[in-house]
Formats: sequence, structure tokens, C-alpha cells
Amino acid sequence: MTPTRLFKTILLALILTSATTAHAIPLNLSGVEIQGELFINGNTVDNRWDSVKATVSDPTPEFTYTGGALITITANFTTTGSFQGMISPTDPFATVQMNFTSSAFVPGGFTIPMGGFCGFGSTTTLSCTIAGPFTIPVNFVYILNAPVSVPEPASLSLLALGLVGIIARVRKRA
Repeated sequence: MTPTRLFKTILLALILTSATTAHAIPLNLSGVEIQGELFINGNTVDNRWDSVKATVSDPTPEFTYTGGALITITANFTTTGSFQGMISPTDPFATVQMNFTSSAFVPGGFTIPMGGFCGFGSTTTLSCTIAGPFTIPVNFVYILNAPVSVPEPASLSLLALGLVGIIARVRKRA
């Protein structure tokens, strides 16, 4: 193998291995336990959810709160990784704070198709803050993503370079 051909092969291998991108994969939440907190108007003592722990199973919302005939707040995690929140028919409160904790959550691992109320406050806590009041229902949807393990380009480049060297050595002997 000529030095020019070897150089071109190495360069091609480096380009191909460096051009990998990570794709978001929805998080499988089937059977995952989630802890929830709902605080209204800055009160961080009284958790208002009907249940503070839930196991994800479709289609029933894991967390609900009913404040008389005026308001219903729900939080639903689906087995396919989406998180849907709803406050209806209107939001009369100054603030609604929702916190959800699970060991299955990945920090920063979500995409936001609509709305911008939520974020990861710590490594396994998804926090949502809605500042009201609203005269219309509030709905938001997030897609929670699974951790994606993608080797860094330098590691892939070294692997490719090593393989090219082995191939060149074998060809030289033959």
C-alpha cells in the first residue's frame, strides 16, 4: 500500500468515525416509580397531590389534585416516555410548583414540543413552575429521553486508526 493511499484511507476513516451524532430515544417508563410534590402559592409544606408515589402505567394519570369545582391539576407519565401536565379549566393560583423524582430520570434529558415550564433541578428531579393566574386551561407536554451512550470522536478515531494500521501490516506481509 502506497503512503498516499494509506493516508487517504486513514483520513476517510477519521472522517467517518468523527461524524457520528446522538439521537434521542424516548425513555421507557413502564413500571417506574415516581415521587411527586405539588405546592400551591409558595406553600412548600403541604403536598397537594392525592398520592405522593405512583408507578407508571397507561392511561391513568399518576398524580391528580382537585380543588373543588374550580380546578383540576393532573400529571401523567406514559410508558413511552412522555410527561403531560394539565391545569383546567383555569389556573387561579399565583404559582403552581410540581416536582417529580425518579432514579430513571436523566438530567437535561427531555425535549419540549410545547410550553417551557419544566427543567431538571437536580440529577433526578424534574421541576415545573407555572406562574398564574391563567384564564384558559394550561397544558404542556415533554418527551423524556433515555441516556444515549455515544463514544467520543477521538476514541472512534483511534480505533479506526488502529484498524487501518493492522490492515496495512497484514497487506504488507502478504
